[in-house]
Amino acid sequence: MKKENILNNDETTEGTKGTGLFSEGAACMEKMLKKNPDIDAVFCMNDMLAIGAFKYLNSIGKRVPEDISLCGCDNISYLRRPDKKLSTIDFSKIEFGKLCT
Repeated sequence: MKKENILNNDETTEGTKGTGLFSEGAACMEKMLKKNPDIDAVFCMNDMLAIGAFKYLNSIGKRVPEDISLCGCDNISYLRRPDKKLSTIDFSKIEFGKLCT
């Protein structure tokens, strides 16, 4: 993986930091596409950022997953609806906590 393809939400466009993960996810997606317009897959560190990225992609006419694959991590209940096209990673937070300790 190329370092320039990793974007931290601390690097989002001015004015979005602290406005909420949806806004930050959208800002990160916008910046990522400016850096690499041909990118075909994005992994977000949580589902809230992924939802923001998804909303941004929809606003510019990009289709998920046809044009770009998008994956989050948390498996929040919002994404369990059949009309949602985001992939997510589901893990047991209890088992993860046990493993960490």
